[in-house]
Amino acid sequence: MHLYEALKMPIQNYERERQQLEDLFANKRLCGPDALDAIYDLSNKNMVDYLAEDFLDFRLRGTATDFNDYFLEYSPQWNAPSLSGLLFYCEILLNILHEFNKQISRHESTRARAAAIKKNIDTILEKTNHKQCIGPNKIIAIYQKDALAATVVEDLTDVEAARAVLEYTRYGLKGDLEKKRELLRKIGHYVEPILQDDEMKETYAWLTDELGCCLNSFHIRHNNKRGKKANAVVQTISDAELEECYDNTYRELLLLIELQRNLSFCRKVARLREQLKGKKSGRKG
Repeated sequence: MHLYEALKMPIQNYERERQQLEDLFANKRLCGPDALDAIYDLSNKNMVDYLAEDFLDFRLRGTATDFNDYFLEYSPQWNAPSLSGLLFYCEILLNILHEFNKQISRHESTRARAAAIKKNIDTILEKTNHKQCIGPNKIIAIYQKDALAATVVEDLTDVEAARAVLEYTRYGLKGDLEKKRELLRKIGHYVEPILQDDEMKETYAWLTDELGCCLNSFHIRHNNKRGKKANAVVQTISDAELEECYDNTYRELLLLIELQRNLSFCRKVARLREQLKGKKSGRKG
């Protein structure tokens, strides 16, 4: 194996990657005492030491009173090594670096540590097919790269629908059926006029019918597990099968939005062609 191939290999040890990030953020010494490197601070301080005095002004601290409390509160998220835990830790560090940017910029060693942390996180995200985004609340979040979702969100004017489309790609959502159901309901509410559009129903009947069935009969809009709208299929399938149905419904909802845009474009082109024909007829006359 060549070095280039080794660098491109998937992450094998999630806890090792998280620990390296923790070392960069919290350890006092990362290099030998004779190393001429900005990360090594002759004052024997780490990044936490430099930022601690401003912690109470940290917008995202919740009720924590220092960094120890803050990390202790969230440590259960990564105590069991996993990709989800690693990405959660990355989110925490990215938001700390973002919120404390002014304080970090004051010292050479903290600037160097921050740059190293960001580089490590960029590598982790690249290897795991994720990306970071800043949401409307100015909080940095990590999402799975999804070309179709990115295309759909780019032109959505409905903020709630756009947020739901993006939120569905969050790394920690696997297995959370209730959250996925909530997001699908929001997207389903947005596409309802599209589902009822006569031309869409005629052109893409297979898709509008299928989505109508999924939204109404697979425990998304209605309680199909119990009560008057219960059905035997939903009552007997496993959670894994239901989640697969949710994920497929999500993909088809995105496809519907894109096809509706395409149909709108075709309508516009048809109108322009008619206008061009009219102009040509006028010149001939």
